[in-house]
Amino acid sequence: MAQLLATYTLNGELHRVELVRLRDGALVLDRPGEGAPRVVAELSREEGEDQALAVLHAGGYLKRAGAGEAGLCRALAGDEGLGRAAGARAA
Repeated sequence: MAQLLATYTLNGELHRVELVRLRDGALVLDRPGEGAPRVVAELSREEGEDQALAVLHAGGYLKRAGAGEAGLCRALAGDEGLGRAAGARAA
């Protein structure tokens, strides 16, 4: 299941930034209202919420993404082994 970390709005569209735990680590995903999720960061098994929040805030992702900067992250590939977690949204 995904954990909601932050939200922001870009061009009137709500984006949800979520931490998705995997067997070997975690992904920080930016989920727009429409379209495929984008991978903000890949975390190791030892990393978690603190590191994800550091990417978003200290790393400047939220500010830059909210300003519409292109090329900050890549599209989520269909073969990344997320299974049900890829479709799960944080509550």
